Amino acid sequence: MQTKQIAEVLERIEKNPHGLDAFFGIQEYPESKEIALAAVKLSPRFFNRINIKFQNDEDIISAVLEGISRDQLNDRRIIINLIRDTSNELCDNKNFMLPIVEKYPHFIEYAGEHLRNDKYFVLPIVDENTYLFKYVGEHLHDDKDFMLPIVKVFPVLLEYASERLRDDEDFMLPFIEKNPWLVKYAGKQLRNNLVLCE
Repeated sequence: MQTKQIAEVLERIEKNPHGLDAFFGIQEYPESKEIALAAVKLSPRFFNRINIKFQNDEDIISAVLEGISRDQLNDRRIIINLIRDTSNELCDNKNFMLPIVEKYPHFIEYAGEHLRNDKYFVLPIVDENTYLFKYVGEHLHDDKDFMLPIVKVFPVLLEYASERLRDDEDFMLPFIEKNPWLVKYAGKQLRNNLVLCE
């Protein structure tokens, strides 16, 4: 019997795309993935109203992202609410976050810890927007292979290198020799060693 009622709601959503049928449908049948999917296809704004158990579903995520790009959704508040109200698991979902940060790089702030420590995820973002480097995960701040090419181009980002790297002579001295003012970013131990050597 419920299957017939769900089919009727889906039909109403399709015929009347004003949103009320979708709104009442997701309230009346919160366990129906079909209604949740129809609602977010109608408008990504319904994402926050569907059952939380569907918010990590790949079909739902794809429909939301398609809706955002289809509607040229430039209302950042909707995307902020979408991200803020989702689970941490979804914020670590590359398929979900990548299209968002490609459009709005500063939303890297909302990416999960796993993604912020994924060099392939963060590098294109911070390469174009160095002011966002503060959101890069701590693991990458300690990754010499990740940090070295970046600080060669943007030496002021030495500020974000881990203490271990800033105490590493092989890592820091080439920068300090080229630009002595960068000594301020050297780790405490390295600065003490440099003072002793003078």
